Amino acid sequence: MKKFIIKKISSKSALNIWKSCSNSSIFTNPIFLEFINEKIEYWGGFKGEKLICYWPICLDKRNEIIEPPFCYYIGPVWHHSYSLLPAYRWFSTSQIMYNQFIQSLIKNYSNIIFSIKDIDPDLRSFNWWNYNLDNKPKFKIDVKYTAIINNLGTKSDEEIINGFRNDDRRKQIKRLLKQELNLDYSGPEGNKSIIDLYLETISRTNGKATNKDILVLEKIIKYIETGKGEIICIKNKDSNKLIATQIMLDCNKTTNAIAQGTTSNSGIKNLAVLMNYKSIISARNRGSNFFDFNGANSPNRADDKHSYGADLKSYFKINYPYFD
Repeated sequence: MKKFIIKKISSKSALNIWKSCSNSSIFTNPIFLEFINEKIEYWGGFKGEKLICYWPICLDKRNEIIEPPFCYYIGPVWHHSYSLLPAYRWFSTSQIMYNQFIQSLIKNYSNIIFSIKDIDPDLRSFNWWNYNLDNKPKFKIDVKYTAIINNLGTKSDEEIINGFRNDDRRKQIKRLLKQELNLDYSGPEGNKSIIDLYLETISRTNGKATNKDILVLEKIIKYIETGKGEIICIKNKDSNKLIATQIMLDCNKTTNAIAQGTTSNSGIKNLAVLMNYKSIISARNRGSNFFDFNGANSPNRADDKHSYGADLKSYFKINYPYFD
């Protein structure tokens, strides 16, 4: 029987398996992670000599594991062939591999935090860690949700609009598209204007943005400028002022809506509806088949995200140590 081994691997090795993974996303792409976070380590899971799984670890200056702002689904990623295994083989393989990952990570770090899509929902290794042992640290597993428009690539403009909530969003976008609005969609705006509008929006909705948030968002914008997504910018033609923006990352036919901003004094009712519509259409035109609103966990914003025809999708956020 081939041995299972866990050890650190290079970013090159991580990237090679990322390209052949069934659940890879922009947030597990080594190139992207190294672009936005100063320190990344990669742990590989081997069966014999074959690398079958890797786990990217983002670290802060204190060497604690973090999830960088605006990022989701940073966790273990498996070679695509393992998604095809029968349940009994997947169970035994994943239990052995995850248990060895846990032992290695606990030995090397003071904490563990990660999130994972529900495409790989078997988290029993984490649920069973220190099982029935009182006063021993365990993993805390929280169910989270996002809103995703599926099969975007097959939908016409009309079908996208018909997916909007019919008692408000559908009527609003039809009304907006009929109006002769004095708007400029010509292209990108300066990064400072984009960040400022995002911060204005966050402040208006009683949110907070840390210095780390701003730094990471600036890096994401620079990453997108290399051709890895798009930034929708809507300006008033008369004032040439930016009034709406959407920051989007593209990867593997999925667009992730990272951050957005709208001004409160544009004079255009339901400006955010127009911006989201333009963002969804743009994502489809760039070849995306999925539009992920990147989380729908706030009671203040989840309803709005689903109003654009986005389906509910769960994912899991896991933390260690946790004492119940």
